[in-house]
Amino acid sequence: MGETKASHGSLKDELDSITALPSLSSITHDLRVLLETYGYVGVILIDLESLNEIEAECGHGVYNQLLAAVAEEVGRIRHTIMRAGDVVCSVRPFGEQIVIFLEGSRWSSELTPEALEAAVDRLWISLAPRIADMTRAYGSQGRCRLGYSLVLPNPMIQPERLIYRAIDQARQMADDHFRRLQARGREMLRDLIVRGRLGAVFQPMLQLGDGSV
Repeated sequence: MGETKASHGSLKDELDSITALPSLSSITHDLRVLLETYGYVGVILIDLESLNEIEAECGHGVYNQLLAAVAEEVGRIRHTIMRAGDVVCSVRPFGEQIVIFLEGSRWSSELTPEALEAAVDRLWISLAPRIADMTRAYGSQGRCRLGYSLVLPNPMIQPERLIYRAIDQARQMADDHFRRLQARGREMLRDLIVRGRLGAVFQPMLQLGDGSV
């Protein structure tokens, strides 16, 4: 996952202790290069803070293992959804927020909000079911949040500050994206009801001794 090399400090110090992802502060130079090369950088934020109820119920050891497992899953799907030039890192220590910076070469023209949202949807389809599976044993609904934003160059503002502000914008967008997903789910359910495509299936409970219901 963390192919990006920082220019100073030991590698161990530059990796998040929970997810083993590069820290945001260690890759700002690489992000500046992306911004200068393409004129913009897409940002996708994976916000896992809503899962912290698991830490309160099961302890920090279990919670840290869960965050590390999510980071590993992001590493696996990056080879099918993300590009080689995309950069993945931990926003803050202890792994509750993971951010993906998207290089610009995947789009033949200027990146639009619609294209960026479509990329978030593809990531959600791959990642959300896996997180739900990971958290089911702890009685959690496994609801992570995904947000997105765009870093655009501004000669008046320090590039690193632009990056951090874009992450803040993605965090605010995450709630909107989650509400849209909920609305889509409700509309799909209504459509199934209207079209009569819902049915009930019953499985009898049996006595093991004689097989009676």
